[in-house]
Amino acid sequence: MSREITNTDNPYLRIVREILTSPIDCFDYYLNGTGITRFHLFFLHILLWVYAFLMKSSQNLILLKSQEGFLGLDKPEKWNEGVLASVLVYPVFLVLVYLLDLVRRYYQETILSSVTYRSDLPYLSFLPMSATSIFQIFPKPINYIFLTIGILYSFKVYYLSLRNLANYEKKDFLQMLLYFGILIFSLSFIGLLGLTIYRSYQ
Repeated sequence: MSREITNTDNPYLRIVREILTSPIDCFDYYLNGTGITRFHLFFLHILLWVYAFLMKSSQNLILLKSQEGFLGLDKPEKWNEGVLASVLVYPVFLVLVYLLDLVRRYYQETILSSVTYRSDLPYLSFLPMSATSIFQIFPKPINYIFLTIGILYSFKVYYLSLRNLANYEKKDFLQMLLYFGILIFSLSFIGLLGLTIYRSYQ
């Protein structure tokens, strides 16, 4: 059951907190008049990516000013070393979330036509993925381990939302993921084929 909403409770902080600790309560809170829209969800994702940028940049600057490695971390050659990779990985995954939702819509229209599901909920479900930005200060592969955990947990939350709000069964979810895998494989194949053809004419 959802906890009582207080006037002093920041809705954005509550969304982030509850999606990590109590996803079902979070969906209930989000769907019942928080005033948070799809735009606000995107803004939350972007804020978390900016946080990753600031954390990684600050870490590099501290290491550059130190005489030697700090806390076992290697000294970078410049302040932005690894920053771009730390930040860009998140919007790339959010594009994949958008493609996943396209597959969900196709699956829902062709197989589960009686089911309704709001298209902004996947971006709420995958907030834990973006929240792993706080771990980008850790060295490889620890930061990527946390990112993987965040992605897997986000898929679990996404399944919970589909199960509780759209009556999906596990087989429906797995079949939808299979379609998504086929789509990603097809797009990757087309991209590699196009790149190969392009290079052959260089």
